[in-house]
Amino acid sequence: MIRNIYPDNEKNIWIAGSQLACINTITGITSVYNEDQMLNDPQFKFETYTDHRHRKWLLGKFALFYSDSSTGKMKLFSAFTPQQTSKLGNTIFPDTLHHCVWVTDHNNLMLFDEKTKNVYTADYNPVNNPLLNAFKKKSVSFLFIDKQHNIWAAEWNSVINKSDERLKTIKEYFPIHADGKKPVVTNKDTTITTLCIYQDMH
Repeated sequence: MIRNIYPDNEKNIWIAGSQLACINTITGITSVYNEDQMLNDPQFKFETYTDHRHRKWLLGKFALFYSDSSTGKMKLFSAFTPQQTSKLGNTIFPDTLHHCVWVTDHNNLMLFDEKTKNVYTADYNPVNNPLLNAFKKKSVSFLFIDKQHNIWAAEWNSVINKSDERLKTIKEYFPIHADGKKPVVTNKDTTITTLCIYQDMH
């Protein structure tokens, strides 16, 4: 499945799914990169982060890797595109205001702190991040950050949470529930979720 499509400034179209592909619109040449190629190709650069289980994470512009706890081998967490113009299933979103990257594994919310290079979660939050605290008991499937730096997080029961940057509040929305009532808490195996969030110019 194709999740993201991104045109760069060098006449390339990048396509992210289970692998990463690049189509040069001038030559028509297509390059496809699997996880080993992304790890070893020097054009893909990564920053190293560490979580509280001492696992290593490699975060780049096009992919996120983590170290397997039993083998130590780096495994692909997700391939994605920067500054997505086509957004489907955002599990990784840079937060330029707070100098971090938000990541979800389709369940738990994680904060990749650019300063400390640590990975924080709702269960490991020594920095007492208010968003991690607010989402501690929520199953976050996808993310979006709007132009006002508000963070929108979808849950598997089709609830959408808005973290308002100006008001410092969390509000829940129920877009597919006409009665306005909060649905029963469910998980990714038994329910639907929001796949796309788009902010227009109005």
